[in-house]
Amino acid sequence: MVMRADVIANCLDKNILSRNEKIIYLSPKGKKFDQIFAKKIMNNNLNIICGHFEGVDQRLLETRNIEEYSLGDFILSGGEPASFVIIDALVRLLPGVLGNKDSVKEESFENHL
Repeated sequence: MVMRADVIANCLDKNILSRNEKIIYLSPKGKKFDQIFAKKIMNNNLNIICGHFEGVDQRLLETRNIEEYSLGDFILSGGEPASFVIIDALVRLLPGVLGNKDSVKEESFENHL
């Protein structure tokens, strides 16, 4: 079963408030979500469409210019668990969340970006 394009489009139409909002769809065939992309979108309002069943109608993604992202080369039962990971990656980039503003800069992973 594919999630209907008209239902999702109606939801987006009623809830997207500005052009500064980013919409991504979580899909195993999407671009890999990484720290660089997290930093790029952290100042945008983010809408995450979590696929379930067989995903969403492709016409919705094409007509709304929605980008597909994936956490990696594996399949989950739905996009919800992946959305938690993305939200956590973004929240920890917010000022004050980690307590020490230099924590993000000092992390070994960050030093490679």
